Amino acid sequence: MKKMEFTCIVCPRGCQLNAEEIDGAIQVSGNSCARGKEYGVSELLNPVRNATFNMRIEGSSKKIVAVKTTQPMPVSSILEIAKKIKRVKLKAPLKEGDIVCEDTLGIRLMVTSDISIG
Repeated sequence: MKKMEFTCIVCPRGCQLNAEEIDGAIQVSGNSCARGKEYGVSELLNPVRNATFNMRIEGSSKKIVAVKTTQPMPVSSILEIAKKIKRVKLKAPLKEGDIVCEDTLGIRLMVTSDISIG
């Protein structure tokens, strides 16, 4: 049986949710809207996040560049991705929106700003 208590983030209300799996069924309480119920189920079964990382870069006056996921990724994968990109050095120039890394899980990382040579 899984059980979690957390704050809902899908609207400004910030409801305190309780999500629990009982005999294979998910019950969510504390939500003020249907979106909160959906969020509660998702958080209990497969929590996902948008994530931002720093990657090293060569050929620019900047030493790092921020990259972010193009879509939410499983929370359980965040450390694995961080370890993989730690070994990667990007090369300037880069444009905001360039996809610089794609994982076998389909997680894509996108540059968040332009990086020029020099």
